[in-house]
Amino acid sequence: LVVTYVALDNLSDLLRRVPRYTLKVFEERRHGGQGPVEVAATGADPTTTTSPLLEAYFQFGELLGTVAVLCVSHTHRQRAFQCLLEFLGRFTERTRHKLLMALLRGCPYGPLKGLLMRQLKDELAAEFSALDENLRRDNATPQ
Repeated sequence: LVVTYVALDNLSDLLRRVPRYTLKVFEERRHGGQGPVEVAATGADPTTTTSPLLEAYFQFGELLGTVAVLCVSHTHRQRAFQCLLEFLGRFTERTRHKLLMALLRGCPYGPLKGLLMRQLKDELAAEFSALDENLRRDNATPQ
């Protein structure tokens, strides 16, 4: 347990050094075009991983989620979930959304699904709040 705690502590410290909302994952364009494009958050099945790098990030998120649910130590479970949220918070909106959806779909643990749903709900509420504030500000400006 000590090794797990130290590893989670080091991971948390490492993640704090990566600026929030900066990591992007690219995939090849499906219908021709030039160069790769950032992963799409929408499409036929938004939960599938289409990039080997995205698949690796997904598996890493699954591992953190498994520790967050199955570890015998309450402190370790909290630390692992906090690391998972910090990890997800480093990605741009599209990639973060895709990872969250994939984790929700593949997660066999009800409590973790609930926590991830809460995170998704909080993110959507923050987005709508910012959008609403911008609309109010634009409508209040005389033309």
